[in-house]
Amino acid sequence: MQGLLVVLFGSLMLAQAGTVPARWTDVKMDGLKAGPRTVSTAIERPSGAKEQVDESTFDGEGRLVKRIVYRAGVVLYTSTFEHPEGGVRVEVRRYADRPPLSRLEPKNGRVPPRYFDESGAELFCRTIDFDAGGRPLAEFTYAGREPRKGPPAARVVYQYTAGRPSAATYFERFPEQQVRREVFVYDRQRVWTETIVYDPVFPSPEKRTWTDTLDPLGNWIRREDVRTRAGQEVRLVYVRTIGY
Repeated sequence: MQGLLVVLFGSLMLAQAGTVPARWTDVKMDGLKAGPRTVSTAIERPSGAKEQVDESTFDGEGRLVKRIVYRAGVVLYTSTFEHPEGGVRVEVRRYADRPPLSRLEPKNGRVPPRYFDESGAELFCRTIDFDAGGRPLAEFTYAGREPRKGPPAARVVYQYTAGRPSAATYFERFPEQQVRREVFVYDRQRVWTETIVYDPVFPSPEKRTWTDTLDPLGNWIRREDVRTRAGQEVRLVYVRTIGY
């Protein structure tokens, strides 16, 4: 769920002999199956009230075209996405709580420069390196509309063990620093059952486990999420509405 916990991995794509595997789409990167067009996620409170987390819209090719992100149930920003040639995805992000800007914000300590268009929307672009099996190896996010010669504003490195996703390491800031590492744990049936999150801010890792209710196409529509760190437990319930 980004910013929110975002789930990046679905089942692995198996290449048939003599064919070139398709690269993972945005849908697959979000851990979704069967090509949904819209996905809306909310936290369900004990009272039964639902607090919106995000809303995503995909096109018929599995590309993300719009995402609305909420904070405490209120819109934080709305992003629209362009997909020019060359595998670049451009994000045009409009914030709900800031006046329009039309300038370059300079570097300040560990904060990389930020780029805004004439309407005041912030611009990002993403590129991904894939392996021969079509799986993502590294994801780079740059400030602005095009990849730049300088270091990216953010980077994610993906690892695989025995054909399965085994870890994702997140880097941000300027100069680059590791901000989070997620290690994926599987049971004997090769089912992903647990994530261990290492965050430099906290001395002990966080353990995340979950119980899912799936729709007929295999996407979860209700997730009971348990997060444990240093003996302290937090339980969250997420619900999703998916349109196909």
